[in-house]
Amino acid sequence: MFVHYFVPFFLLLTINLNVYALKSYSQYQLWRLYVTNNEQGAKLLRFSHTAYQQNISFWSENFHENIPIHVSIAPESINSFANFLSSNGMTIKYDVMMTDIGAVIQEQTLI
Repeated sequence: MFVHYFVPFFLLLTINLNVYALKSYSQYQLWRLYVTNNEQGAKLLRFSHTAYQQNISFWSENFHENIPIHVSIAPESINSFANFLSSNGMTIKYDVMMTDIGAVIQEQTLI
């Protein structure tokens, strides 16, 4: 009899913990970067190895000329990443594809 009460309680507790464990992507942005030469590709490749420290995630694996690179950026890293893209006299152009990834995720979960 005890098991009949314990199992549903345990399942609800597990579901509740999983909901709170989800990462919020509120105000995260998705950018498309345009690499026009090998030096820019190399610059991004070097940066990609430590980007996670700034909550920047490269969604693309290739860093080649004329192939767009998609990157998600935490709100607190947006300005510094924009500055990085125009540093050392080597400007990498970009478009903001999504201004709030979290809102898009939330919209999808409501459907």
